[in-house]
Amino acid sequence: MKSFAESNEVSRDDYEHLRNEVDNLKAEILSLTDKLSAEAARRKAVEFELAKIKTGSEVPVQQHKGKVAVEAAIIGNEKKKESTGHEYDVYIIQVTSSSGDRWNVSKRYKNFEVLHFHMLRKFGEHVPSIPPKSGDLFTSKSQKVEKRKITLQAYLKALLSDQHMSSYPPLQNFLKSDANPPPEAGPS
Repeated sequence: MKSFAESNEVSRDDYEHLRNEVDNLKAEILSLTDKLSAEAARRKAVEFELAKIKTGSEVPVQQHKGKVAVEAAIIGNEKKKESTGHEYDVYIIQVTSSSGDRWNVSKRYKNFEVLHFHMLRKFGEHVPSIPPKSGDLFTSKSQKVEKRKITLQAYLKALLSDQHMSSYPPLQNFLKSDANPPPEAGPS
C-alpha cells in the first residue's frame, strides 16, 4: 500500500510540513479548550454569586454607613486560602470619603466582576472595561497581579470620576464593606 505522500505525489518535506501544521493546530485547540473551560468555571462562579445576591442568602454588612466614597486607591494585595486549599489574591483598597474619613476594604477579582456586572446593567456601554482575569502567558504570577492591581485602580478611578456612576449604590456598597459581593441595586 502506498503512503499518502506517494499516492498524491507530495514531497516528503511538504508532508512533514503539513503534519507539523496539524500538530500545531491540535495543540492550539487543546489550549483554547483549556481557556474555554477556565472561562466557563469563572462564569459559573459569577453566576453563583449573582444567585446569592438575588436570593438574599448573603447580605453585606453596612460599614461606614452614611459616608460617601469619593476616592479609592488599591494599596496592596495579599494571598488568602480557601478551606479547600485554593489560593487567591485579595486587593486592599483604601477608601476616602467626602468628609476625609479613610478605611480599607479587601476584594477578590470576582467581586470586581460582580460589581462590573451591576455597572453594565445600569450604565451600559458607558462603563469602562474591566481588566481581564488572565493575562499574558509569558508573565509571572506576581507580574500579573501587579498589572491587574494597576488596571483595577484605573477602573475604580474611572467609575468614581463619573458623577452618576460614583453615586450608584452597588459601587458605594462595594467600597463600604468587606462583605462579598456588592448588594443588588434598588429601584432605578
